Amino acid sequence: MKIFAFAAVAVCLALYGWTVWYDRSLREEDPFGYRNLKACPKTAAGVAEADLVRTFGAPERSEEAGAVRRLFFHTHRAAAAPISADVDPATGRVLALRCPGGEGPR
Repeated sequence: MKIFAFAAVAVCLALYGWTVWYDRSLREEDPFGYRNLKACPKTAAGVAEADLVRTFGAPERSEEAGAVRRLFFHTHRAAAAPISADVDPATGRVLALRCPGGEGPR
């Protein structure tokens, strides 16, 4: 029984070590994109476009979709999708913010 407990602890420590190593390698590979991925869930919809640009940097591209402007920001390449925000051009407020791995637009 002690052997199984030791093996379980060793496997858990190895998995934890791999997780820490992987997270650090992502941060070293693209620090700017990594920072944006970490900041996205903390940013709420309804902020001003200037605050969004201050947080994520200048948008990489912009698309017009009817009366809404969609901005795409630099995201780490390991992310499933880019960070995007729908902005109302009249008020300059963020209507919806999409973070990779999130439950949907906020």
